[in-house]
Amino acid sequence: RELPCAELLVIPDCGHLPQEEQPEAFVRGVQAFVGGLR
Repeated sequence: RELPCAELLVIPDCGHLPQEEQPEAFVRGVQAFVGGLR
């Protein structure tokens, strides 16, 4: 509600450092989000 463009990405088997624990999934999520802003 407060952030209408926000998205939640749940990465399985990951804790608080997704960029270190699951870097490929993290990058895919960021790319998908940024690509949707265009």
